[in-house]
Amino acid sequence: MGTPWRRRRSVDDCRAALAERRVELRLVPSLWPYLDAVVAAEAPFSAIRMRNAGRRASA
Repeated sequence: MGTPWRRRRSVDDCRAALAERRVELRLVPSLWPYLDAVVAAEAPFSAIRMRNAGRRASA
């Protein structure tokens, strides 16, 4: 059996809600360097949402 279903609730201030749960939020201009580092480390990961990312910047 999976995770139990929880009742949805409205969140007025996302940052405050995340801070209350001690979640670290990082805003970065691009996820590509992070993805490259994970691939190089041969760590298990999923990058399924990277299809939504912008294109890589030209070098």
